[in-house]
Amino acid sequence: MSYQQKNIIVSLITTLVLFVVYYSYMSDYHQKGLLDGPGGLVLVGKSVLWLIAASIAMTIIVAILFNILFAIATNDRNPSFTTDERDKLIDLKGLNVMLYVTGAGFILAMIALALGWQAWQVFMLIIASFALGDVSGNLSKMYFYSRGF
Repeated sequence: MSYQQKNIIVSLITTLVLFVVYYSYMSDYHQKGLLDGPGGLVLVGKSVLWLIAASIAMTIIVAILFNILFAIATNDRNPSFTTDERDKLIDLKGLNVMLYVTGAGFILAMIALALGWQAWQVFMLIIASFALGDVSGNLSKMYFYSRGF
């Protein structure tokens, strides 16, 4: 498994775990009524900032642990960190998929806003489109690596 594929797996794990935890907290906030009123958007803004910080920290920690465990499991003392043109092309294709999905989610959020959804719901839809875009982009990269593109 290449270094890029390991990073994709780490990214998928962290994205899925973080957004499941994030949406469970936000669902709990919604059930308690904390998202209603003007304070709701402040809470959404603060939670997004915490999500960003947690995402960065968790990605670093999981990447280090995953690479250490993978090196121990495979007994690989000299891992390769090189990238070639194929890796760059796969990254670009994955980025295209991510941008299409995220852009479609943003347009869907604007339609929801025009239909009268509450602002916090629209923000949650935008955040979900980022998560879905990241997951779909990484899954497409894994597909291209497995296909041998």
